[in-house]
Amino acid sequence: MNIASFIISLLTGLISFLQGGCATGIGAIGSGIGGRVGGYEGARIAREGASIGDAGFLVVLAALIGIIGGSFALPRKKASYILLSISVFFCFLALAISEGAYKDAWVWMFAYVIAAVCAYAGCEYNQSGIKVLNVSDSPVTSNQASTNITETVKNIFNPSPAQPVNQNLNTEKVYEPVIGLETNALIKRAFLFLEDGEFDNAGRYLNQALNQDAEDARVHFGQLMCVRKAHNPLELVNNLPTLLENEKLFQRALRFADDDYKKQLEELAQASRDKLEQKRLAEEAERERQLAEQERKRAEQEAEKERRYQEILALREKATSMNELNALRWRVSNLRPYKDTEQIYNEVNEAYELEDKYQKAQRELQNASGIVNLQNVIKTLEELDDYKDSEKLLEEAQSKLEALEEHSRKMRKRTLIVFVLAVIAAGSYFGWQWYQNKTARENAMTAFFEERYEEAFDAINAVPSSADNPVLLNILAYIDYDKSGSNYEKLGNEVENLIKNNVVVSEKYYSDALRFSEKYLSKIPANKFQGDVYLRGLGAGKDVNKSIERFKAAAESGDVYSQEALVKIYDTILNDQQSAMQWYQKLAENGNANAQLKVADMLYDKGDYNGAAELYLKLGENGSAVLQNRLGDMYYKGQGVKRNYSEAAKWYEKAANQGFEYAQDNLVVAQNDFLS
Repeated sequence: MNIASFIISLLTGLISFLQGGCATGIGAIGSGIGGRVGGYEGARIAREGASIGDAGFLVVLAALIGIIGGSFALPRKKASYILLSISVFFCFLALAISEGAYKDAWVWMFAYVIAAVCAYAGCEYNQSGIKVLNVSDSPVTSNQASTNITETVKNIFNPSPAQPVNQNLNTEKVYEPVIGLETNALIKRAFLFLEDGEFDNAGRYLNQALNQDAEDARVHFGQLMCVRKAHNPLELVNNLPTLLENEKLFQRALRFADDDYKKQLEELAQASRDKLEQKRLAEEAERERQLAEQERKRAEQEAEKERRYQEILALREKATSMNELNALRWRVSNLRPYKDTEQIYNEVNEAYELEDKYQKAQRELQNASGIVNLQNVIKTLEELDDYKDSEKLLEEAQSKLEALEEHSRKMRKRTLIVFVLAVIAAGSYFGWQWYQNKTARENAMTAFFEERYEEAFDAINAVPSSADNPVLLNILAYIDYDKSGSNYEKLGNEVENLIKNNVVVSEKYYSDALRFSEKYLSKIPANKFQGDVYLRGLGAGKDVNKSIERFKAAAESGDVYSQEALVKIYDTILNDQQSAMQWYQKLAENGNANAQLKVADMLYDKGDYNGAAELYLKLGENGSAVLQNRLGDMYYKGQGVKRNYSEAAKWYEKAANQGFEYAQDNLVVAQNDFLS
C-alpha cells in the first residue's frame, strides 16, 4: 500500500504541478488583458483570470506537498497521509476559489485522497504487525505483578525527580537471550527499556513475560506503552489521541489486574479522560477565539467596505471627466456586489461611454475634412441627445456638412463642364485629323489609280503616319522605280517586311481601298492592286480566280508585274505549266531575262535547240555558269548551232571562271579536240 501511495502521489504531483503552473500563468495574462480592456467586461475577465491564477497556485502547492508526502509513504511515516490530506484540502480550496471553473482540481483531489488512504493503510499495517503483540499462556503469580505495577502507577501520580540519563549509553539494539529470568525481572527490564526508548527490546522482553504469564496486567500495559511509543505512563496519557479505556491492551490489563492495581489503572484512565476533556475545552476555547477573531475581521471588512462605498457615493456626484469616471468605475468594480454597487457601476459605465462618445465627436468635428466623416459625427451627436452642449455641436456639424456639400456640388459641376469641353476639343481635333488623313489617302489613291505616279508619291508622303498605313505602302511599291525615285526601294522593302513578318493589319484598310478602286478598273494600277489584294486575301478574302482576272487585265496591257504574278500563280499555285509557259513567253518577248532563261530551258528540254540557242546567246554574256556551260555543250555537240570546238572552249572557260567544276573538265576535252 505504501508503494502504491508513493507512485500515485508522485505522478499526480508532477502532472498537477505542470498544469497548475500553466494555469497560474494564464490567470496572470487574463488579469492583464482585463485591466487593459477596462469596463465591466474587462473587470470580469480580470476577476476570472485572478481566480484561475490563484487556483493554479494552490494546485502547485498541493503538488509539492503531495510529492513530499508520497516520499514519506515508503518508510511508512504518519506524516505521509497527513501531508497528502493537506494536498486534498488545497485542491478543494482551488475548486472553491475558481467557483468550479478549474475542473481538473477534482481529479487531483481524488488522486490525493486515494494516495492518503493507501499511506494510512500502510502505516496501520506497520503498527499492528509488531511481533511484541504475540501472546502465549504462561503462569505468573499475582503478588509479583501487583508489586511491580503498583510501583509503576505510583510513579505516574506521585512522580519522583527524574534520574539523569547516561549520555554514554550504548544505543545499539542488543538482543540478549532471555533465558532463566523470572517474569518480574523481565517486566522490570522491559520498563527500563521503555524509559530509554528501546521499544524493540522492551517488546521482546514483554513478549517473553507474556509467554510465562499471559494474565499479568503489567505485561499488557507495557505492551500498550510499547505500541504507543511512550517512555512512561504520563507520556502515554498526554500523547494518546483517544480515551485510554478504549485501548484493547488497556482493557486486558484492567481485566487481569488485582483491586489495588485496577484502582490505579482506573485513576490513570480518569487522568486520560481529564486530559482529553482539557484538550476538548482548550480546542473549544480556541475555536471560540478564532470565531471571535473572524467576526472582528468581518466587522472590519464591512466597515472598510462601507467607507469605500461612501467615498464612491461622494465621487459619484463630482466625477465628470474621462479620467475621473474611469477611476470611479474601477473603484466600483472592486467593491461589487456590495449593496447597490452593480447599479452604480452600470450608471458610471453609461456616463463613461457617453463622455467617451462626446469627446470623440468633439475631436472628429475639429478634424473632419470630408462628407462621410461629418455624417458620422452628426450620427454620434444625435445619439448623445442633449448631453452637455451636444446640440450646439450638432448644429455646427450640420452647418459644416451643408457648406461642404454645396462646395462639392459646385466642384462636380465644374468638373463636368471641363470634361465635356475636353471631350468636345479632343473629338474635334481627332475628327479633323481623321478627315485630313482620309482626304489625303483618297487623293493618293486617286492619283495612283489614274497613273499620276509622281502626284501619288508626293500625296502618300504628305499623309501623316504613312509608314503605318500598309495600303499606301503597298500602292507605293507598285509605282515604277523611274517615276518614284530613290524612295521606291525603301518603301517597297517595308511592304515586303510587313508580308514576310506576318504583321496583322486591319482588313478595313484594304476593304476601303478595294471599294475605292472599283471606278478605276479601266486603268492598270487598279487591276494590279485588286489582283494582288485578292491573291493575298486582304480585305475581301482570298480569291485566286478574281486575282487571275484582274492580273490578266493589267498583263494584257503590258504590265510586267502582272505578267510575273500570273506566271507565279500558274506555276506554283495552280501547277498549270502550259499557261505558265504562255506568260513566260510574253515576258521573254518583253525582254525579261528570267523569263527568257526559263523559256530557253523549256525549249532545250523539248529538243528545240535552235530556239533555245537563240535565247541562250542573248543571255550568255551576263548569264550564270550553268547557262554558259550549256552553250559550250551546244557548240561542242552542234545543237542549234554549227559545231565549233573553239566556241565551245570559250564558253567552257567562262563557266570555269565562275567556279563551275564540270566546265573545267569540259574545257580540257574541248581544247584537246580543237588541237587535234
